[in-house]
This record gives sequence, C-alpha cells and structure tokens, in this order.
Amino acid sequence: MLGKSKIFIIFILMLPLWAECFDDLIWPSKINKNDHFYRGQGTSLTSFDQLLDMLTTPKENSYVTSRFMRSLKKLHPNKSLKELTFIVDNQVEYWRKNKVYWKIVDCHVDVYGCSMPLIEDLLGQELTKLTLPKSLLITLKRQQLGGVDYLDLKEAEQTLEYFDFVVSTSFYQSVASKFARDKDGGEGYVLILNDEKHRNCSKKLKKSADCFINHEEYLDEFEVPFIGYVLPEELDGFIVEDLKILRSRKKGSLILMQKELSVTVSIKNKNCSFENKFDWISKAKQKLLIDLKVKLGCKL
Repeated sequence: MLGKSKIFIIFILMLPLWAECFDDLIWPSKINKNDHFYRGQGTSLTSFDQLLDMLTTPKENSYVTSRFMRSLKKLHPNKSLKELTFIVDNQVEYWRKNKVYWKIVDCHVDVYGCSMPLIEDLLGQELTKLTLPKSLLITLKRQQLGGVDYLDLKEAEQTLEYFDFVVSTSFYQSVASKFARDKDGGEGYVLILNDEKHRNCSKKLKKSADCFINHEEYLDEFEVPFIGYVLPEELDGFIVEDLKILRSRKKGSLILMQKELSVTVSIKNKNCSFENKFDWISKAKQKLLIDLKVKLGCKL
C-alpha cells in the first residue's frame, strides 16, 4: 500500500484555499429533474466541432469521454465511441457486481488517500491481462507474485488513469469554471449537462440529493459522476468565457447568448450575420467562431 503521511500534509495545507473559494455554496436537499450539472475541461478533450455536433447532428463519435473510454479507444481504434459505450456499460456493471465500482470512484475523488484496487480486481469480461499496456502488466505480475501493491503514487495514478470511468461534473457552474483550462493554460469551456433520464443518478437518490461522490473533506466540490461518457442528449450546451452555446428546441439550430443578447442560428441557412453582434476577442472564442462557421457552412 502507499504511504500517506506526506500526502496528508500537502492536503492540510491546501484545504483552506479550497474552503475560501467555495464557502458560499449550499448543499442541496434534493436534485430536480431539470437541474443542470457542469463540467469544466480543456478544448483538447472534446473539440468545439464535436460539441456542436452533439447539439445539432450527433454522429457515432459525438460523445464526451471518460479516461476509461479513451483507454478503450486506444485498444479498439476501429470502433466508434457509440460502439464502445456497450463495452463501457458491461465493464461498469461487472465492477458493480464485484464491488469494485465504488473503490474506483473513491480513488477518482481522492487518489492520495484511497486504497487503489489490485489490477487483477479491475479486469473482467471486457478486459484481460492481454489488453493491458506494458506498464500495467508489469505492475500486475508483481502483485500476483505477492509484491507490494503499488510502488508509489505515480504507479497508482497510472492505474487509475486507465480504468477511471467517472466523468466529473459539479452542481455549481462556479466550481466547474475552475477546471475550464487547456493544458497550456488557455481558456477551456464549461459543459451544461442534464440527467433527465436518470442514467447517472436514480430518481430515488435525487429525492435526497444522494448523487454526490465527495468525501467529507471535499464537500465544496459538489461532484456528481456521469458514468463512462456523456451522451449527446445529456448535453444542453456549453459556455466559453462569457458566451453560451445552447441547444435549441428547433432541430438543427443553436442559441447563442452573450449578456442580454440572444440569437438563434440554423445549420441549414448558411447565415453568419450573427458574427458582428458578439464579442469574439479571445483565443478560445476565435477557435469556436471558426468551428461555428464551418458547421453553418459560412465562408471563413
């Protein structure tokens, strides 16, 4: 097992900073059908082009993916993301039945203090040792020979990265915005998600707001897991800085909002007259504008 003393010291030092950021948030007593969840991420994970497809004309690869789904994509490069959802669902159900599901969730929330499952326990119907990358296979062989579970935190993190099926979301946009960053430090975006069909949290659990996976020390994050991926119908829109792109009730249309301005655009009309009505002055919004023009069939 990993030693935890040094890690806990770091955590204690960081905790007041988190508390200061989110001390105005209120723990909800229940979650309603129409409540939204928010996810901040970088543009490298899901492109604007993919998000626009999800909102208008979903394709076989129009999904927001978990780290586990991205692991499967490397394993099955010729399968579409839609095809991979069945593998993800089967494996997650296997983990539920074998009581590994919550252990993975536990480590997703707190990899520093959790008890990472052995790799053999993480395999199943969809995964065998033949499918593992070399680094995890080395760890598996050592564990099977009775060696130490994980040599260090890095080895445990590599294991979690491969098997982590949780797509993190927050109940509050202000929290999700903290994670809306690209790896190079540039602005990312915030997804606006729904769970109207109760795929990620049951109707029963929503009545008492028992959808959160946070540990006691992480209450400020209000984290709700989307399981394995985000479906196109679970995406209601996304936010790039001060600009919102929302799903329209009109099929094949989008709603653009910035401050008090709201404009509906159709992918059939090839009309980009909206461009001059909005502020596009940032690298992220310029990237979005280019993808919007391509989607709408306008001249670049």
